[in-house]
Amino acid sequence: MKTTGPYDKNFEAILHASGIYGYPYIGPKTMSSVVPLNLEEMIERANEPRPSVTPVTIPSSIFELFKRSVMRAKNESEVVKYFVPILEGGIRVENQGSKNISFSNSEPLTDANIEQRALVEGTPDRFYGTSFERLCEEHQIFFLELKSPWGRQQTANFQAQYHGALGERGQIALRSWGHDASVLDGKAHTISCTFVSGTVRFYAIHAARDIDGRIKYFMHGIDAFVMDFSVLKFRNAIAAFQNLQNYSEEKRNEAIELANTRAQEIREAS
Repeated sequence: MKTTGPYDKNFEAILHASGIYGYPYIGPKTMSSVVPLNLEEMIERANEPRPSVTPVTIPSSIFELFKRSVMRAKNESEVVKYFVPILEGGIRVENQGSKNISFSNSEPLTDANIEQRALVEGTPDRFYGTSFERLCEEHQIFFLELKSPWGRQQTANFQAQYHGALGERGQIALRSWGHDASVLDGKAHTISCTFVSGTVRFYAIHAARDIDGRIKYFMHGIDAFVMDFSVLKFRNAIAAFQNLQNYSEEKRNEAIELANTRAQEIREAS
């Protein structure tokens, strides 16, 4: 079967037809329904000072290296090689960072009633999830999409939108485990991040139920940082990445605890 992916012209139309919307949102729903209830909380977290990101830990020499290596990178693999270690700092091992792995076991996100080509398997440049020991399967909740200096922001946004919706669906499944219907709280539990041409952008992904009961997914901007203009903004972007990665981990752990508690209640009642 032929597939459609973020580089295809009709990819956005297929996502919209299946209830997966990007940022900024253009559609029939009111703006209040497409903004996550915890957006301000996420904005505040992104901009919190981070003790591990200072002029001592991130000196100007790192900023200069970033401009020489990342901003002149010839391809995405070079961006990953030089840029990802700077962004991640000490969080990678703790939070199960993985890259270029296809979500081959995921159910399709698109509407089965719509005649269309299947979407490609989700393959984010980098994602962060829970180890198999924490739950019966791994759940990803923070995604990073990277492009070379010649890459397109629109393509990165489509990837962030698609992979973020996959991650948020997993979070809803966790939070709804043991219930008769999906449990939605109006909040975003998944974050997607893009890096294109020196700018890092953060997006929240949340779900809302339509009037017909259908679940739809919305991507909304959290904040953006131009990293190649000043060392101050460079450090702010690194702090925001690590702050929001920690925030997503908190949401992930919360979902796991809810699922495990519900499982315990069911076992005790049986």
